[in-house]
Amino acid sequence: MLDGAFRSKDSDVCILLNGDYVDPENLGDFYRNSSDDKDDFAADTVKRILAPYWKKFNQGIKKHMREVQLDLSEFLYASALIFWDFGMSGQSNDCVEVCREMRRKNIKEWIDYERNLKSHNDYSLRVGEIILVLHVVEKSLITVQECKYVTMVNQLYGRECPLLKRCNYQE
Repeated sequence: MLDGAFRSKDSDVCILLNGDYVDPENLGDFYRNSSDDKDDFAADTVKRILAPYWKKFNQGIKKHMREVQLDLSEFLYASALIFWDFGMSGQSNDCVEVCREMRRKNIKEWIDYERNLKSHNDYSLRVGEIILVLHVVEKSLITVQECKYVTMVNQLYGRECPLLKRCNYQE
C-alpha cells in the first residue's frame, strides 16, 4: 500500500505494484472482464463493495502521501520500518530483538538524513509527519481486510483485482 501510494501521489489514478492502474472515477471498468459482456452486473457489484477501500485509499494514504511529499530516501526509510516489524505473531524473542535494533538504526540514520537535508525547518517534525504515514497505512490495511471478508462472503474472488487475488479463501 505504501509503495502504491508513493507511485500514485502525483496522479489521479492509483498505480498498482504490477503496473496496472485503477481510476477511482471509473471503478467498474477495472473490475469488468473485457471478454464477457454479461459481466456488467458482477463488475458493478464488486465496484460497490470495494468502493470504500478505494475511497479510503484516495482520501487516506494517497492524500497524506501527496501532502507530505516524500522523497525516495524518506519512502525507503518508512518502508524499512514496515519490514522490520516486531509486532507480528509467532516471532521469536531473538527475531524481535533484531527487528528492534534494526528499527533503532533506521530511525537514527533517518533523523541524520533529515537533519542534513536542510530543506525542512524542523527535521524532527518532518520525521513525525512521515511516521504518521505509517499509521494511515495501518488504517488502510484494516479496510483491505474488511473488503477481503466481504469478498469471501459474497464469493467475488473471480475478478481481476490484485486485492482479490491475494485473498486466502481457506481461512
